[in-house]
Amino acid sequence: MSKWCYSLNGEDYFELYDSKEEAIKEGETEAREYEKDSFFVARAITFQPYIYAEDVIEEIQQNAYDNGGEYAETYLDDVQRKHRDELEEKLNEVLSNWINKYGYKPNFYNVEDVETYRLNNRI
Repeated sequence: MSKWCYSLNGEDYFELYDSKEEAIKEGETEAREYEKDSFFVARAITFQPYIYAEDVIEEIQQNAYDNGGEYAETYLDDVQRKHRDELEEKLNEVLSNWINKYGYKPNFYNVEDVETYRLNNRI
């Protein structure tokens, strides 16, 4: 589900709203309060932490090689795709639970689909 935000200068965006209409309403209110002629509304793209099983497997392989040398060269080379996919799903489930439990949700976002609004008119 997309979130929306607004800016008075096109660089610093504030708040996250569930609808574009809410962001427009708040942006217009702020623009009037600060005597601005226009404001910006954009779709907020929040960072989604994700673990790639392939990266985890490669790290384990490197650790195995560091420990066992050439005897460990082929360790985990034959992991089946369905097993890797299962590992990735489980790791991300654990990561999501951990983030939610301890409040480590990202508090930043990028913006796209930026639109400029003049008070009472869209540019």
